[in-house]
Amino acid sequence: MKHWLFYLQGGFLILLLWGIPVYAQSNGMMDGHVLDQVELSREGKETFLIIRGIISPALLSSINVVQEEDSLRSIISIPNGFFNNVALPPSISFRAGDILESVQFMEDILENATGNFDFQAKLLVTSRQPVLLNFDESRTNSQQITYRVIEKGAAGKVETQREGVQPPLLSETMEGQMREPKRVAPMDDTDKVLLHPVSAMLVFQRPLVLHLSILNASPRKDAAQRLAILMDRHQRRALENRLDMKLDITNISSVQEQMTLHKTKIYFRPNYLTAALALASLIPGEQVVEEMSLERRGRLGLDVEIYVGANFE
Repeated sequence: MKHWLFYLQGGFLILLLWGIPVYAQSNGMMDGHVLDQVELSREGKETFLIIRGIISPALLSSINVVQEEDSLRSIISIPNGFFNNVALPPSISFRAGDILESVQFMEDILENATGNFDFQAKLLVTSRQPVLLNFDESRTNSQQITYRVIEKGAAGKVETQREGVQPPLLSETMEGQMREPKRVAPMDDTDKVLLHPVSAMLVFQRPLVLHLSILNASPRKDAAQRLAILMDRHQRRALENRLDMKLDITNISSVQEQMTLHKTKIYFRPNYLTAALALASLIPGEQVVEEMSLERRGRLGLDVEIYVGANFE
């Protein structure tokens, strides 16, 4: 168990130390937009498309909007923009009565001529009738980017967000800009590892409470209760001080399936690896530590699950 933890912790530390400087080098002081919410807002007869998140006002001038000839689809391209994939789904759909139909999200991570990386967030906006997306400077700040959604007559001229920029007029051009992002060429052992900036922030995010579930997968019926008592009475304060967050044991029960595990298994939600390893160090015997599958992550309110195996004494 100790050897396994050593290699896992070492690999995780290398990923952080190598990945973050690559991003900082290519973007300078980690300057950029982090986007985590998109919504429509109505004020009287006016409709606004609002992109919320952490916005860098100095970089707003590089944002561009292009539209198809029929003005039913628009692409908002945001250089140095990143989607918070934890908070934002791949796409969203608006209500049937809204002028906009949906927004799809795409993110490009491309290697430039200098060997660094450029990031760009793209939003494909689909409307139910021809519209123009006009940048609203008065409603844009460090927390949101705002576009005024204006209905456009069928005979109106296609416009762009900024003067002097001619939008593409062919659907093929629009499709080409929204196809799957180009991937960076595979790296050999001498190359640095690129850690996405949003992932980097989540790694260093420090939760306030650790929600823990303890399930018995041992022939001994009281194994889960015994482990909970061990942590609650003897290790709680030391563990909370070590992790700098409160321990909340939300569930103590047995597995529904009549299965027995030879070794204790610990499943952790992304961003809770450190907590899982700390818990593993307190449990007698050998444990297997794994990241939660997508199915397990759907269980709201659980950060770490411990399945107590037969080797727990």
